Amino acid sequence: MTIQAQILALIKEIQEELGMALLLITHDLNMVEKIAGQVHIMRQGRIVEQGPTAEVFANPRHDYTRHLLNSVPHGVPEPKGALPLLLAASRVRCHFPIKAGFLRKTVKLIKAVDEVSFAIRQGTTFGVVGESGSGKSTLGMCILKLVQGKGEITYQGKNLLALSNRQWRPLRRELQVVFQDPFSSLSPRLTVGQIVGEGLGVHGIGSRQERKGLVEEALLEVGLTPEMAERYPHEFSGGQRQRIAIARAVIMKPRFLVLDEPTSALDMTIQAQMIELLRNLQARYGITYFFISHDLRVVKALADDVAVMQEGRVVECGPAARIFANPQHPYTQKLFAAAFNLRAD
Repeated sequence: MTIQAQILALIKEIQEELGMALLLITHDLNMVEKIAGQVHIMRQGRIVEQGPTAEVFANPRHDYTRHLLNSVPHGVPEPKGALPLLLAASRVRCHFPIKAGFLRKTVKLIKAVDEVSFAIRQGTTFGVVGESGSGKSTLGMCILKLVQGKGEITYQGKNLLALSNRQWRPLRRELQVVFQDPFSSLSPRLTVGQIVGEGLGVHGIGSRQERKGLVEEALLEVGLTPEMAERYPHEFSGGQRQRIAIARAVIMKPRFLVLDEPTSALDMTIQAQMIELLRNLQARYGITYFFISHDLRVVKALADDVAVMQEGRVVECGPAARIFANPQHPYTQKLFAAAFNLRAD
């Protein structure tokens, strides 16, 4: 959000300097409200409503415009009470050496994650926010040992960072991930049914016929149809591909799910559907979410607890309600000011 605010300020500065017109194409309504004087709402190739931005936002006339504005993330999760601890991190570090020269000596150390500690309760959503390059995604991948890290990440009495690949294998079905870009994370050579059911085969779950039934159930759970199992990822929209990615994860009935920017590439209406889907799956199965995002409105709507990251470190961490109501760290205040059009102290 802070980077977005800087880019918008830069665009306005150049616009004033050169006296140029600007055509801004986006699904981010918050951005439109900040920068656009006029707005045109498109649906299925047609402009259904247009006019001054303030007027359209304050008094939308078309049903689709009202639906779009009502889809902006809102609300907060219901209090979940006292729940047992599922995963705890202590002084987690993930450093990447930069090597140079003939002998490939280390000349610099990139501290992507540096001395990070937190605790996550079972069945809750732990939101991780921060600007680009703050270490959010690296931390998520470190938990799953998709990148190498040091320190302690305790899950069911085991330090995940100390386990070998063989010891990790049975845990893979319990700790799953949904990546930011569903198109690049879904193999174009496999059908949807093969993609969603791949984990069942890896872990030897069910017979071939039983797996087919489980795939159909998973597709129904995420709002798709069993017939889609025979199609390929390129035949689907962005929102549908993200549902396929979620189905691939939840078919394993995981206890812990890393969601790496799962809504960032989606328009507001599809984003709202995705938020509702994640809420329903969590309520049904008690899945714990590690939700990485730079969209603070989405995090506010979903997260029970929040960690704010800056340059690899957690600068503020605690219950989401408290942090959103009264952020203490200057960086958190700056981040929230950029997201909610507030004034940072």
